[in-house]
Amino acid sequence: SESEHGGIWISDWDQERQLNIRRDQQTATFYETSSSKESRAKSIEFLDKFRNIPVYATRRIGKTDFDGTPAEQFYVQFNDREFVVTINSITKLPLHMKYSKDGFQEVFTDFVFDEEVDTGIFSLEAPRGYKIVEHQLADPPEFASSLVVSPGSGISDCNFGSSVEEVTKFLGKPSKRRDHKSTGPDGFVHSSTTLDYNSLGLSLCFNSEGLASMLCQSQARNGSIVHDFAGKTDKGIGIGDSRDKLNVIYGEPDYENEATVRYVRVGISFYLDKGKVSGIDVNQPLDPRLNFHIDPKTGVQRTWVGEQD
Repeated sequence: SESEHGGIWISDWDQERQLNIRRDQQTATFYETSSSKESRAKSIEFLDKFRNIPVYATRRIGKTDFDGTPAEQFYVQFNDREFVVTINSITKLPLHMKYSKDGFQEVFTDFVFDEEVDTGIFSLEAPRGYKIVEHQLADPPEFASSLVVSPGSGISDCNFGSSVEEVTKFLGKPSKRRDHKSTGPDGFVHSSTTLDYNSLGLSLCFNSEGLASMLCQSQARNGSIVHDFAGKTDKGIGIGDSRDKLNVIYGEPDYENEATVRYVRVGISFYLDKGKVSGIDVNQPLDPRLNFHIDPKTGVQRTWVGEQD
């Protein structure tokens, strides 16, 4: 697969290795992975979904015209995102797919199927002149299964608002640190930091006030470069637990679809894969002074203070 900045990912399940080529940095990074049967099956299903959009669709939108080609549109769930997918009415193959939420858009076009390719491009061989970096997926530390994430406090001994330094002192050095800067509609520059702990299956996000949110990961959802998060929520939910168990422990959700169950007031969301928890998004509970509404079709959440306009 190819990502922004000219980044290319090549995976070899048999060798349990991945190669990430960054053209902008002239680097070739090798990752040791621990690909499970579940993650392999999910990748195959992901590709099959593109060939059988009507079968996997959550609902049909209707007929349309796409650049002069008779087409149909469907809502299709990919992980936690629901895309509008436009397919050719005759071949049933995708022409265009789009996801939109809160001003963010993700668009895929120019699909090509059954094209003959040179298998040599999938070789795990670094381009000539690139700097080679070896990155191994470390074994989970002994304390991994004792971690507890809670929307009411944070993660174990680190509360929401903890600094990057405090968290790294507790969890150790992260697999990767990502610093972001963006200019908001108010004209101010907003800074954030993300710490990825692949061996823990954990990603932590920080804003100007400190630790702001946590994402517990799994191979089923994030691929083989992470271990499944081995800890639990403060109510005992972990990766692999059933959707039914969520209903028993947390009650009726504020929003749910095939891939997501959200408890907005509580401050926690669960991502599902075949009815089992594959990811846990933990935030602080919603301020009781705020009201909210979630569009049942799109999942877009609107939050406001006071009476609804």
